[in-house]
Amino acid sequence: MWLIDGKGRLNENGKVVEIIDNISEHMGGSGLPPELMKKHGANVLLCKGLGPRALNLCKQLEIDVYVCQAKTVKEN
Repeated sequence: MWLIDGKGRLNENGKVVEIIDNISEHMGGSGLPPELMKKHGANVLLCKGLGPRALNLCKQLEIDVYVCQAKTVKEN
């Protein structure tokens, strides 16, 4: 299992093993973050919010979306 966060790719022990730059544009731009996530093998997205277009794309790409209120994955 890999976890991709704003600091990079983490292993099951929470150690960063790879940094992945977000080269995509969001908020209606080109190059969508869900496509970038899927390219790197993500199948789950934890976020504070998501627009309908991004949510639909996540569904198409079979990325499960969970809306959370905590600031970190550990708090959730």
